[in-house]
Amino acid sequence: MCKDLASTLIVLVVTAALLTGCRATKSTDQTSDPGVDMTSASVQLPTEDPDEEALHPMLADVIEAGPYKPKWASLVTHPMPDWFENDKIGLSAHWGPYAVPGWTPRKDTPYGVAYAEWYMNWLTSGNKAVKEYHHKTYHGVPYDDFFDGTKNHTTGEIDGFFTKDFDSDRWMRTFKAAGVKYFFLTAKHHDGFCLWDTQYTDRNAMKMGPKRDLLRELTDAARAHGLRIGFYYSFYEWYNPIYRGKADLSGYKGIKPLQDEDGDGETGEYVDDFMVPQIKELIDKFQPDYLCFDGEWEHGYVHWRARQIMAYYYNQAAARGQEVIINDRFGQSKEGVSDTRGVYGDFYHVEYFANIDRAKPWAMWRGFGNSYGYNRNEHPSNILSVKDTIRMMVDVVADNGNVEFNLGPKADGTLAAFETERLAAMGKWLAVNGDAIYGTTKSPVGVLPKGRVTHRAKAKKLYYHIYEWPADGVIELPGIFNRIASARVLATGEKVKVKRVPEEGLCLELPGAAPDPYVSVIELKYRGALKAERYVPKVKADDQGVFHLTAHNAVVHGKTLKLEPDKSALGFWTDRNDYPEWTLKVGPKGVYQLTLEFACDPSAADGKFALVVDDERVDKDTFTIPSTGGWTQFQTLKCLQVELDKGTHTIAIANLKETGPLMNVRSVVLTPVD
Repeated sequence: MCKDLASTLIVLVVTAALLTGCRATKSTDQTSDPGVDMTSASVQLPTEDPDEEALHPMLADVIEAGPYKPKWASLVTHPMPDWFENDKIGLSAHWGPYAVPGWTPRKDTPYGVAYAEWYMNWLTSGNKAVKEYHHKTYHGVPYDDFFDGTKNHTTGEIDGFFTKDFDSDRWMRTFKAAGVKYFFLTAKHHDGFCLWDTQYTDRNAMKMGPKRDLLRELTDAARAHGLRIGFYYSFYEWYNPIYRGKADLSGYKGIKPLQDEDGDGETGEYVDDFMVPQIKELIDKFQPDYLCFDGEWEHGYVHWRARQIMAYYYNQAAARGQEVIINDRFGQSKEGVSDTRGVYGDFYHVEYFANIDRAKPWAMWRGFGNSYGYNRNEHPSNILSVKDTIRMMVDVVADNGNVEFNLGPKADGTLAAFETERLAAMGKWLAVNGDAIYGTTKSPVGVLPKGRVTHRAKAKKLYYHIYEWPADGVIELPGIFNRIASARVLATGEKVKVKRVPEEGLCLELPGAAPDPYVSVIELKYRGALKAERYVPKVKADDQGVFHLTAHNAVVHGKTLKLEPDKSALGFWTDRNDYPEWTLKVGPKGVYQLTLEFACDPSAADGKFALVVDDERVDKDTFTIPSTGGWTQFQTLKCLQVELDKGTHTIAIANLKETGPLMNVRSVVLTPVD
């Protein structure tokens, strides 16, 4: 086996084992007895676990009395709530004064950026398109003028964060009808504007703009409708002068001088006198089911007192018998401590794509379009179709994840039409097929070419989510070797005939037409213990004997490398431990020329790679990647010739570049040599 590839596999396996081992299984004792110390010296941790210098006095009593301590060894024993594992379908909203302009340039245009909620930052970070739009529409007024209203010079109206048409009950009825089980929203984003009546700043929705406690209204409405409620909170604020260490507080609307909340004799400490007290206020006042942290990237977790906040939250919940959850954003690799994303917290929280270790629970968090906040300039081509929305939901659940689509409400409190349309479509599909989603676990056979599988182990049921209903009514379900007691179309109850195919799996004979235009589900009840084998796509030669190993039929290993459908290529290859792999089925023995189709930006040129066939590096030489002129400009490179015997073989590309992006890969083509 190639040394680098072997090292990659070892690193991935060990890391997965460590992280999986850090999570606790559900235990009633851990949430029912606040007097039990959950600190566990025997827990093996993937990072350092330094002692805290001192407990914040506002948190100390609860931390000292409760089961969880501000050490990773204790915090990782927090059990995963049943509700998060079973509910599967969540929803979030990014809502604040950034919804007033509600604009960002398209991502694929000059100065294009994805996130409209970053409008305040774009104004000062040199984004020419945002600045031009702002000058034309609002004549360059400060961002904070959006709180209480400013003139739109295009429409002549006064635009402000007024939320005049906001109805929390209507939102929750819409969410519940969509099949959503839990909801969280921005309590405070990076602009520092708070949606609740907080005592620590007047930069909030009760004192400015709508003059309403929006979090209170949404929390009460969510619980009245049986939805769990959570809050997003940004640790840092872009331009808070206290955070930036400035004495002059003018120009930041609503800011208040800070009191000495931690009793250390110093005032004006952003973390100890503002952030920690404010998060405690959120927990105490609303008792959220979910905390979603962000904006942690300028400091490490010790600086943010993250472990103390976690222990306080877990202990408060344990005392009242509440199952709660926190994401994984507590600090990045700063001040001598490790990044926590994908390492600590209750689950991985990923945005828009997820090449991660699926052994740990995770959530796909993304908008229906490219932006989280409302973007009136969102191009239709950037918005998920209804079909893609339903299929992405299935993809994620079948891959051990939760789905958290995001809404960008308008400044008046209404939702965009494309968002309500997709929510309605989700609800319609889930009303019929919800048994195949809620309470299920990941696919035992992996990704299939014509659909996905979810599993309900206790009921001994598999759900085959068929994406393309076969014209002849016959479809394979590879990798399942059990006898089937019964099979039916979930939507109609029609019976499905099932035949066992030795060494392959099952063959299904489907009745009539597809009951759903996007995803139709077959429920199969099996006998005995599940006998399943992960499906590996086997590429076959075309009529000319040529094998096309494409980005779409690759198996991707690692964390950053991912399929970019718009380029039909594998990209974001920034981690040398990642690699793509293909399996091919060769007929007669033959010699093949391997040709790589790739793209490489000039800034990343001269990286090196090797080809690995059947876990063996087939050539001592490495290959150097030249610039093709850009990440979307593809060229071919003849690599080497290889002799393959009849049978099944694997081909992989090993990344030999120490740091930085390697290349985008569209295909590896194996052409027979005469």
